[in-house]
Formats: sequence, C-alpha cells, structure tokens
Amino acid sequence: MEMLQPNGSWKNVNREGKKIIESEHLQAGLVQCTYYSFRARAINNLCPGGYSEPLKVKTGCPCPGKMKEPTTSDGKDFITLKWETPDKLGETALDAF
Repeated sequence: MEMLQPNGSWKNVNREGKKIIESEHLQAGLVQCTYYSFRARAINNLCPGGYSEPLKVKTGCPCPGKMKEPTTSDGKDFITLKWETPDKLGETALDAF
C-alpha cells in the first residue's frame, strides 16, 4: 500500500515495512478534512503485480474550522463584535458561536 506524498512521490505505508497479508489497511495519523491518494498492488513470491489506479479519499470533518479574528466597532457605551463563519463547517450544521 502506498500513499501519495505532498512532493508527488509515493511512499510505502505498510507498518514497519511489513507485508499486508489481509485485504484491508487502516492508515492512522491523517489530518481531518484533507484529501489523500492511495494505491495498492499484489505481490507473490516471484514478483509484484502492477499498481491499482490511485484512489483519492477525504478524511472526515467532524468539527468546525478555526474562527478568524473578530472585528469590532465601538460607540459611547458599547462595542459590537462581528465575525465570519469558519471556512470548514464540519459534518453537521452549526448550532452556535
């Protein structure tokens, strides 16, 4: 199993370089709301087969993104704070700020 790196190269993601002997792989340590590409190939005791077509997947976005700094305007005896919603809203609608 290989994962596409930001520099465009493919990196083996098998744990500690061990062969994956089952037909699934859990890739941990990924960043939320980020696209990743993976490819796989079968290997026997004579030689490796060709790689699959890359599969592009996106990790989940359970939480809203970081808020931007609010702006303010003031009056004699009050201050108004204004802000924009985050770029990433998460997997559910926003409930509050």
